[in-house]
Amino acid sequence: LLPVINRLSSHPLLANVLSSTMFAVLHIPSQGLEALLVWFPSMLLGWLYLKYRNFILVVLVHTAFNITWIYAVQPALS
Repeated sequence: LLPVINRLSSHPLLANVLSSTMFAVLHIPSQGLEALLVWFPSMLLGWLYLKYRNFILVVLVHTAFNITWIYAVQPALS
């Protein structure tokens, strides 16, 4: 979604904010308002993609986020 919005707006920061906001809002039905917290890592992942144009890097960082969340954060919150 980010590359499409970036092409349409030609303003990378705006594209990242819009893409991250849409991503967070789409998580609300399944995760409630806590889903809005995905906005921050989404902004970081968008920035990484815009800076390095490397999708594999973004996938690896996203995987690291998920592993950290599943094995470190969630158990600590329980």
